Amino acid sequence: MRILEWFEPGEGASVSSLETLQSALGHAFPADYADFVSRHSGANNPSACAFTVLEADGARFGSNFGAVLRVDGEDDGSILGTMRDLGEQLPPGVVPIVDTGFGDHVCLRFSEAGQSAVVYYSHDRPLAEALLPLAPTFTGFLDLLEVPADE
Repeated sequence: MRILEWFEPGEGASVSSLETLQSALGHAFPADYADFVSRHSGANNPSACAFTVLEADGARFGSNFGAVLRVDGEDDGSILGTMRDLGEQLPPGVVPIVDTGFGDHVCLRFSEAGQSAVVYYSHDRPLAEALLPLAPTFTGFLDLLEVPADE
């Protein structure tokens, strides 16, 4: 898995925190994401933070990897707190994991079979158009990250 350089690397998450959250959500996290947050829960501002989102019509726009949502707690900056704040805006099976800093989120989207993919949730779009595919795996998403051109 790609190693990122962080402004704030986070504290990581305990196995029990991960297990508690997975139980509350009813989804088992993919191994690459679980390994990542075990080291970087709450981390923010990696040097390689820019990524491109491809829209259904072929248009592209840039976004930012701001902060890894924490797996513990239910306050701002945590997965459960973010899900509470977004409420019914999020479709079932969609779990926010990264805050972009623009009101949008990078999410894991779980299928009925329990498999997941990484999607971009755009908060200002109608629900039917709010999820845009990013990568089939969390590792694949990390591979999309680039250092912004202005740095």
